[in-house]
Amino acid sequence: MALHSHRPPPLAAAATAATVVAASVIGAVLAFAGVLGLGAIVALAYAPLVLINLSVAICLWVPVIFFEGLPGATNVPEAGVLLIIVGWIAVLRQNRRIGAILRAHRRVLLVMLAFFAWTLITTIWAAEPANGVKIMPSYLEAGLIYVIVLTALASTQRVRLLALCFVFGVAASVMLGFLGGQTALGGALYEEGRLNGGMVDPNYLAVAIVAALALIGGLLPSIRTLPARWMMSTTLIVVLLVGLAATASRGGFVAAAAAVLAALCLQSRRRLQVFGFLCAGLAIAGVWFASHPAAFERVTTDKYGGSGRTDLWQLAWREVQDHPITGVGSGNFAAAAGPYLREPGVLTGVKFIEGGAEAHNVYLSLLAETGIIGLLLYLVVPLAGVRAAVVAGHRFEASGEYAAASLARGAATACIGVLTAGIFLSDAADKRLWVLYALGPALLAASTIPNLAPTARDSAGFRPATARGQQLSEPRPSSSSRART
Repeated sequence: MALHSHRPPPLAAAATAATVVAASVIGAVLAFAGVLGLGAIVALAYAPLVLINLSVAICLWVPVIFFEGLPGATNVPEAGVLLIIVGWIAVLRQNRRIGAILRAHRRVLLVMLAFFAWTLITTIWAAEPANGVKIMPSYLEAGLIYVIVLTALASTQRVRLLALCFVFGVAASVMLGFLGGQTALGGALYEEGRLNGGMVDPNYLAVAIVAALALIGGLLPSIRTLPARWMMSTTLIVVLLVGLAATASRGGFVAAAAAVLAALCLQSRRRLQVFGFLCAGLAIAGVWFASHPAAFERVTTDKYGGSGRTDLWQLAWREVQDHPITGVGSGNFAAAAGPYLREPGVLTGVKFIEGGAEAHNVYLSLLAETGIIGLLLYLVVPLAGVRAAVVAGHRFEASGEYAAASLARGAATACIGVLTAGIFLSDAADKRLWVLYALGPALLAASTIPNLAPTARDSAGFRPATARGQQLSEPRPSSSSRART
């Protein structure tokens, strides 16, 4: 009887060899630079995971993006993205599901590419083209994240895992802020008494909290064990609600109100639970503001027109009136502001404008910089994400998968919350937003994935998945065909 040797897959063999070489290098680095060596160890542990199981690697990367505001951690998410891109390219030809998903969502992807191209084109007539060019890597990174999440997590199990990682990442960022206090890490956890957590701005932390709360609402029906449900429905929600109050973000509270209204409309089977969350949120916010009157005063008192936002919006609108179609050029809101500052009308927040501030409104910012063309192209991506999540929810509910339907509607609610927050923030290329935008299309692909033929599991950890996130199997023969056999 012949003996058959079992060779490891070429990709796994290459990963093993690379790991051995990298371990030797890191050993030398540790001897001379401890911090650099520790970072290299983390990369060494993460890189093989990207090649072995890409979907898990993506989910584990998500919490990292809520700590990029910490000293020394600014570029850590980008390093993770580079590894994920490499892993995705490695399995691009091995898994035909990716091509099928890309074809199914080709219209939105083409619009997304058109938006990136138009954003770059607007630098031609910009006062400072370099400003627009600097933004392009962020947009391209966001677009790649969108595509990778869409294709690598097209099953309810994977989206559920990513949503859990998103929630725990936000909660951990909030807890770091509370436990570290206002003096830890050089004050990086707080900004003027407002909670930053591990992020660069309390307003962005507030938006992330709103999205995490919406995802918790979508996840709860799929949590079966009582301790896990208790932790999700009490501990995490309390931590996040206290964190939201501690950010003292007016935009965060407006986004939360929009998310509650969306949940009441979308989660029709669980409106009582949504109302209970609302009451709990109001009670926790009331207790926090009662013990922190300065935070309450900031939320309720507007001394500078929304911290100078109203003047910035007025300035952006002046730019829109002169350049409604093409805009002043990507990244050139502040660069083109000079002539408009001298127009009639009082601008009490000039100090914010002179500091090169953004428009603090993603829609006005895009309208001023890229014109109506850029704004409409951009809006297609998030609105398509909301629509895809709603459609996926209907499909899951029609097939009796109520937990998956709740997850899809939670993703839609999270997107609606962050879209509302865009009225007060400017970063259209925020990677956290694009992760959320991709959840709806990924779930929609999961709801239609049985139409794809089964494929064997590849070396990168992809499994053909049904709408329930289970492995596809060959169709069983019918009873009549078995009888004929």
